[in-house]
Amino acid sequence: MKTKHKYHESKYITLAKYSLFAMLITLIVMHILFQYLKINNPDSAFIYDLSNRFNVDDEVSLPSWYQASLLLATSFLAFWHSFNIKKHVSKWRFFAGILLLMSIDEGSGFHELIITPIRDSLNINSGSFFYNSWIIVGVFVVAILGIYLLKFMKILRPKSRLLIALGFVSFVMGILVLEGIGGIFVENDQLYTTWIVLIEEAFEIFGLSLVTLAVLNEIDQN
Repeated sequence: MKTKHKYHESKYITLAKYSLFAMLITLIVMHILFQYLKINNPDSAFIYDLSNRFNVDDEVSLPSWYQASLLLATSFLAFWHSFNIKKHVSKWRFFAGILLLMSIDEGSGFHELIITPIRDSLNINSGSFFYNSWIIVGVFVVAILGIYLLKFMKILRPKSRLLIALGFVSFVMGILVLEGIGGIFVENDQLYTTWIVLIEEAFEIFGLSLVTLAVLNEIDQN
């Protein structure tokens, strides 16, 4: 009778796991700290500009850079993995390509370009769930991506499959559900800029971190 060997997580996977979540917690703490400083120093232009560099919702900030970098790094890992396997090579490269496009969009903010045209054409005002109107297009993109991931997950190991699924749900909660809720409260500046966008971006980064761990898990067990 053959004895089944239990999979033990390698040291670099453990290190990556703690590093990813330590970075998430650091970004959350820095966002709250600098928003607090901004609120309590309304006349300081320096603190205002500095707080924006740590604002998770600012396109030109450390959190945005980190999210784009994480997507890019995960894309590279998935692409590199495709050279070390014999099956499903094209599927892994296509997955890497999707992550690369997401990284480019996160870093450049292309999706922001469609907000005003959609908002104006549909006469959407602040206080609406669809005020951040790119989520209308995002629903269809997420649906297509979800169908693709269901097929992609079939080639993954159980642990990686679970990580991808949880990561996708967390990411979608951030970019669609919480983004929509943010549109409802956008005129409440303190609530919106301090807490709603923080929760939204935390869900996004947490989801991406799980996807990164899924890719690392596949590499580790290959």
